[in-house]
Amino acid sequence: MCHLEVGLIAGGWSPGVARAHLEPLLPATHTTRCLERCLTQFQLLGFFVTCCPWVFVFVDSNFLEAWINGGPVSLLYGWVIAMAGTALVTLSLAEVASACPNIGGLYYYSARLAPGEYKGVAGFMTAWCNICGVMTSLAILVVQLTRLFANMRYAITYVAVEGTGTGQLTTSHELFYMSMIMLLAMGILASAPSRAMAVYLTFAMFFSIVCFFSVPITILSLAPSHSTADFVFNGWEQHSADTGVHSRGFAFMLASLSAISALTGWDTTIYMTEECLRPTYTVPTALRRGFLWVAMCGGLSLITILFSIQDPVNLLSNSSVFSGCQPVSQVLWDVTQARLESGSASVVFLALEAMGLFLMCLFLVIGASRKLYAMSRCVVEPG
Repeated sequence: MCHLEVGLIAGGWSPGVARAHLEPLLPATHTTRCLERCLTQFQLLGFFVTCCPWVFVFVDSNFLEAWINGGPVSLLYGWVIAMAGTALVTLSLAEVASACPNIGGLYYYSARLAPGEYKGVAGFMTAWCNICGVMTSLAILVVQLTRLFANMRYAITYVAVEGTGTGQLTTSHELFYMSMIMLLAMGILASAPSRAMAVYLTFAMFFSIVCFFSVPITILSLAPSHSTADFVFNGWEQHSADTGVHSRGFAFMLASLSAISALTGWDTTIYMTEECLRPTYTVPTALRRGFLWVAMCGGLSLITILFSIQDPVNLLSNSSVFSGCQPVSQVLWDVTQARLESGSASVVFLALEAMGLFLMCLFLVIGASRKLYAMSRCVVEPG
């Protein structure tokens, strides 16, 4: 069954009539399907929620940008605004996917919905802009992932000496080699058959469930003191004035962009359409339920981090353990240091964050590979 046949069947054609209608076109369009339908709604839901780094809401770089441009207010309410905008896009895409599930995703829908003379341009531009965006996001996230491993290495080897301390630093060459190794590992894992994808996605969903119920509770329990509700919900910390951003409104807008970028890649869920059972139901349902899960888990995780901050000054201080560049890692370090008298114990949380980020990068690679596969075989629609 080809992706065009799936679209016709979803539109009300019988399988036999759709196949007979498309049979003459198959040799020319090379649209013979070779992907196995085996993914359930639970597994596709795992794909969606893992493509959003909600485990600690933002990777450190996003958290840092939002913290500089407003602090708790920008982080919390920027997340709410990002969720509201993403909800509209998610519901729209779910509606289109229910009517015409297709592995081509956004570029296919753009071509179908555009006026006749603009179908080619709309499909082509959407396809390549989306691919470039995913690849750029993947590169940034892999860099952040290597930094997490560097933080774990530093935390494990950290030795306190007379109120200060030091750990084993990771050189730029080592970061590069780690990035290449991880990209190679992701490429190998993404090349596995659909049955293997089902295993990945099942693990990812259970991982998300376990982290959601255990990590926030553990962090809040470990924290010997907690931020006040006034600080979490009304605190404004605009450090961007030092870099030339003086307007509160503009600073808040910059912080909201950081929240939006934390949702990178969720739309790649649509590219697994051809491997889903009952795609007209499974894909839109996974999009809607996945969004609700991410919005809830992300918001609660963010509130957990804000309530667990021991010393806001440490997040940007050059004299802190992570030199003011890794605020989430610094919060986790401060919590474990205050409770267990050993910040190195934060490596457990960093490992969970790294696992979530690795799975996110892997699924971005898988989604991009499916999109390129659809583009390479599709001559009827542009791409």
